[in-house]
Amino acid sequence: MNADMLLTGTMDDLVTTRTASLPSPAELQLIFEALSKFITQYESSPKDEKREILKHIQDAAMSLARTSASPMESLMSFLFQPHHNACVRVAIGMGVFDHVTARGGPISLELLAEKTGSEPEFVFRILRALVAMDILHESQPGYYSHTPLSELLADRGIQAYAVHQWDNINFCMSQFGSYFEKHGYRSPADPKNAPFTCAMGMENASFFEILELNPTRMDVFNRGMAGFNTGVVALYDFGSLENISQEAVAIVDVGGGKGHTLLEILDTFPALRGRCVLQDLPAVLHGNVVIPDGDICLQPYDFFREVQPVKGAYFSSSGRIPHAISEYFAWLIRHQELQYICTNGFFMIGQTQTAGPSSETYLQL
Repeated sequence: MNADMLLTGTMDDLVTTRTASLPSPAELQLIFEALSKFITQYESSPKDEKREILKHIQDAAMSLARTSASPMESLMSFLFQPHHNACVRVAIGMGVFDHVTARGGPISLELLAEKTGSEPEFVFRILRALVAMDILHESQPGYYSHTPLSELLADRGIQAYAVHQWDNINFCMSQFGSYFEKHGYRSPADPKNAPFTCAMGMENASFFEILELNPTRMDVFNRGMAGFNTGVVALYDFGSLENISQEAVAIVDVGGGKGHTLLEILDTFPALRGRCVLQDLPAVLHGNVVIPDGDICLQPYDFFREVQPVKGAYFSSSGRIPHAISEYFAWLIRHQELQYICTNGFFMIGQTQTAGPSSETYLQL
């Protein structure tokens, strides 16, 4: 079947297309055996190894799902991913997850429509999609309750992060086509005229400068960063910093927002010695920093414009650099930050750890 036939064909044609490339039983059996092996290992493994084995189980399960799906099914699933995000964004705005939580048990469609001030027909359409994505559970027709995923989405910090991803990041990515058609298909080199700048209808303004002009967007961003668990504690042996000099610089958190990552580290390692530095834009550090005055050093700093003032830290975390959207500035950060900060230890961009100043780093687009 050629492309024209596929576009104009019937459902029977699509079924024929799917069955034309069925996987062999041997292929499925091979994946199933690998999956079974990992499940057996998981059952008998110590607790500290189970998480790593679960990753292998997930990989095998995903391989089985990919192999058993037709190319058309895989393509449609891929193309409809934004619809899933859109339904979650709308549900957050309606307060769906909050009201399911407040109920403490299954809530009816009618009551949920009343609580959210929404039309029942519209609520049903959103809930039907959330149930299909296993985000909510329909315990009986017309009654809905939480799943582990929706319980996460009831958390205000997670909600803020999801809203930030949709309103700021996904909105920006929706303009990629027109941006690269205009500027050429190459990595953006100027953070002041990046895709986000173009999407917001502005010029000569970086991601954070635009957020500073929009307090609502900045608030959503900061609350989202605060509510999203970075898991930094597991990436480095912070216990080793309990024996350093009290005057040494222990940790520099570049672009650390309100200090939630530092707070997580200090709460987990109360005996940690040395000075901790929280760096971010002045507007971010102004008010609502979660660590008491005197416990850390607040240092206004713009990593795009200024040379890193701190040298010799044992650990540096940079949680907000992924939004730079620029390989060129990734190079600058690698050679500037790593040269001046990490003479003693580790540097982290986002959630990726690198040892030593010469290591390659990873920067999300």
